Amino acid sequence: MNFTDLIKKHYKIILTVALMAVMVFLAAFGIYRLAGGGERRGMTAETKAVVADTRNLLGGKAGSAYSGGGRYGDKDDYTDFQDAYLNARFLVNRNDLLLEEIKDAYDRLEKSLEKFEESRLSGVNDANKELIEKAANSGALDDTDPENSTSGSAGRQVQELLDLPPGEGAGFDERDKYHGDLQNALAEYEAARAKEKDRLEARAALDGRMGIVYDDMATLDVEIDEEAAAALSAALAAAEGAFTQEEIDGARAALEAAYDAWRYARDYALAIARHSLNIMITAAQAALLDCDLRDSKWTALLIGYLDARDVIRETSIAAIRDAAAELDDLIKALTV
Repeated sequence: MNFTDLIKKHYKIILTVALMAVMVFLAAFGIYRLAGGGERRGMTAETKAVVADTRNLLGGKAGSAYSGGGRYGDKDDYTDFQDAYLNARFLVNRNDLLLEEIKDAYDRLEKSLEKFEESRLSGVNDANKELIEKAANSGALDDTDPENSTSGSAGRQVQELLDLPPGEGAGFDERDKYHGDLQNALAEYEAARAKEKDRLEARAALDGRMGIVYDDMATLDVEIDEEAAAALSAALAAAEGAFTQEEIDGARAALEAAYDAWRYARDYALAIARHSLNIMITAAQAALLDCDLRDSKWTALLIGYLDARDVIRETSIAAIRDAAAELDDLIKALTV
């Protein structure tokens, strides 16, 4: 069998082996290219230099701008920059770059970045101007004393930021940080101010309640239970100095408890005085029935009896006690 006949007989096997060899070569070559084999042999030194510059730009200003998103910038400017950034990032990983390709990509990235930076710098300046005006009108500048207001500390933080805005030479990052700091300080002040409003309302309600208590105490014309009176005076003194919401809430609860105890002691003393006067009124009735109507002492007792029936309806403990004592004297004078 000659060589030709041998090939004809085994051509399928020979063809399969050849195809496998080609596939192995192509696979190996692909791995070699992915691994950067040949150290970009197809690129000139100038091309490699532009690639390096592009990589530096991608990892520096362009990368920072891209990661920051399109905040404050013009939407179209950001879209152009985003496209240029992604295109350049793709190209620098190719091994078969042409000089013009990478130069065009670098120029496009640089120009789109510059335009986007201008638009976002203008945008953050406008945002800061608007926020500064909002902060200035928030009331924070008139609310910077923590001793007079629970929102005073937050107001002072806003004031400090308004006093030190970014200088003319400040870059985007500094202006952006200032915007975030002022925004946070203003939000904290507004939250503190809302709580301060609630505190002032609670303080006003406490003051009103204290006024009622003081007026009620002023009507008391005798001494009652010393412990109840002392507890109420102490509760009023504590309420006078209550400042924070927690202090006001605690003072209000303590005042209500002390006031309830004081009113119980007062009402108990009033009940005892009325009971004593009622006994004397009953005794006066009996004396009036047993004595001579022509006696001047009888007339005096009758007048005292009628007055006592009116006095017993009053809330003055001293007046009720005085009426009881006077009626007792009139009864004794009539029966002597």
